[in-house]
This record gives sequence, structure tokens and C-alpha cells, in this order.
Amino acid sequence: MTIQIEIKTVNKDCLEVYIDEDLVKKAHKKIFGNLSLGRNNFSSLDELEQLLIEKEKNGARSYLARCLGRKNLHSLEADKILSSLFVSFNTIQEVLMDFKDKGYLDDARYVTQFIHHHSSRGKGSRWIHQKLKQIGLEENEIRMSLHQMDAHSNQESLSALITKKSARQDINNPKFKRRLIGFLMRRGFSYEDISKALSIDEIS
Repeated sequence: MTIQIEIKTVNKDCLEVYIDEDLVKKAHKKIFGNLSLGRNNFSSLDELEQLLIEKEKNGARSYLARCLGRKNLHSLEADKILSSLFVSFNTIQEVLMDFKDKGYLDDARYVTQFIHHHSSRGKGSRWIHQKLKQIGLEENEIRMSLHQMDAHSNQESLSALITKKSARQDINNPKFKRRLIGFLMRRGFSYEDISKALSIDEIS
């Protein structure tokens, strides 16, 4: 029995694979390219499925490697990227496990670098917490990771930012102080930490 297949172009990025007019696979060109199968008939459905799986795995690996060449990613981000390109669940899990085993994806390293990068640029623990939550990390994992960013380093970042913003301003001016507090809170610092830092800076 010969299985006839048809590949339809949905738009400039998306293809659809049909068997006997039934949709069996959505394929993104970033993963499958133009999906040239070499022929349009197969002796069995298993033969076709195996070919599609291999093409998907190879395409997913190549695309994720290119993404990691541009920026570091958490495995949750990599999962979302591949899912958005119609990559199957089983393929995503296999590719992510392979990349973790090879050290291309390292979630612990990613979180540590993320916290260090943003805290050194004047972001507070609340801001960092929210960003890690948006990535998809669990609450307990975020709290454990932020434990590395102790109160001392958080206060140092806060004090450095206050010094920078108030260099040419009168920090005792009520209007400026209100604007400064609002700015610092938007940066993710708590009101309690800001009040403490401002008191220290006023004394020093």
C-alpha cells in the first residue's frame, strides 16, 4: 500500500503535511526548512513518521544551537521557543536533555549569571524575582537562587545607585527624594531597604 502525502504552504513561515487530506503535522520553516522529502509516497506510515521525526530533531538542534550562539537561555525559555515553532513534546524533551548533558544548557549557571548581571546594573531583588518568575521558575527555586544575593550586596547596589542619581541633586529636597524613591522602587528595591539606605547616605 502506497501512502500519498501533500505539503501545503500556509504562509512564509509555516507548512502543513497532509496524508489523504488529513493534517498530520504542522512544520515551521525555521525547523524543517522547505521540508523536501525527496518523494511524495511511502510504503508505510511508520516510514514517513520516522523521517519527519528525524528532520524535526535535526532542525530543532540546529535552531536551538543558533539561538544559544546569540544569547544564553534557561531550559524553560528554550522549551517555549521550540514549542512556538510546532516542535513536538517528545522532540523538545530529547533535545533539551541532550543539550543539558553536553553543558549547552545549564539552568543553575544561567540563574546565577542572570542575578549577578542585573544586580550589578542596579536592579533590586524584587525586580529580579519578577523577571525569573516570568521565565517560569518556581517560587522556591527563585527564593533559593536569590539567597545568593544577600542583603549586603543588595544594599551595596542600592547605595551605588542612590549616589549616582543624587550626584548633582540635593538629596534632602522632598520633591527630589520622592522621585528618587519612586525610581528605586521601580528598579525592584523595597521601600524598607530604600529608607534604610537613604538614612545611611544622609548621615555619611
